[in-house]
Amino acid sequence: MDAFLDDEYAFTAVLYTDNGIIHRAEVDERKFNLDSIQGTALDRSIIYPSVDQIEVPVTVFDKDNQCGEIFVKGPNLVACDASSGESSTTTAHEIRGLEAIFRGGHLPYVVRYYGCKIEDGLVTGICLEKCRYTLEEAIRAGVISDVDKFIDNVATGIRSIHGVGYVHDDINHTNVMVTSTGEPRIIDFDSAKLTGSPRDGRKCGTFGWERESDIAEEENDTYALPKLKEFIADLLAQSTTAGNATGDPCTVSGAEDSGCRSGGSRCHEISD
Repeated sequence: MDAFLDDEYAFTAVLYTDNGIIHRAEVDERKFNLDSIQGTALDRSIIYPSVDQIEVPVTVFDKDNQCGEIFVKGPNLVACDASSGESSTTTAHEIRGLEAIFRGGHLPYVVRYYGCKIEDGLVTGICLEKCRYTLEEAIRAGVISDVDKFIDNVATGIRSIHGVGYVHDDINHTNVMVTSTGEPRIIDFDSAKLTGSPRDGRKCGTFGWERESDIAEEENDTYALPKLKEFIADLLAQSTTAGNATGDPCTVSGAEDSGCRSGGSRCHEISD
């Protein structure tokens, strides 16, 4: 799996299991001999936070008490350091934010949070509403019919997050998913912070979309809205150009099929 820094190739992360234990290695080129890879074992306590580490009551996912399809967001093993525990720390931070943000129930145009999977005292997954499309896929499929309304709905979602005292702090084109009916869903809360709190070097923003600030301010989120509208307009222009060339108005050159994604990291489906 390739990792990038400021849109530049950084390294390839190799993940494999040996006797049920996940190992991770880094190589600095895309072509390599698997037999020569010697990875570092990732302890489960580094990958997954403990329930105690969350420091707030954790909602336990109950698949018999939810509607619709579910995604389980797992840890980012590409970025996982075998010694730092950064993966579990980031996940714990995200869950604390989710528990606070959704304490009063679901928010408009924000991905739904259904609780967490817990195994042997460790939080192994965050259960979220499954979203049908990435933003690029939605444009390719032609499900966004009114761009201004779509952006207004994203703005409504952002205001609802601000209304419970939080800043998302990483609004960008990859963190807005789209439902099958063309509605936006704001996802990925591992950068979320209490409004007015210092950023303090915590995860925040995305290169090219981030507003410079030392504080988690509401303007950090609204700053991205014009960029989001411009991004959609550019993709629609590509779609029109590609459609004229191929006869298919919904073709977007270079758009990727992301598979399953609803929270900014690796995930898998729960099947009944």
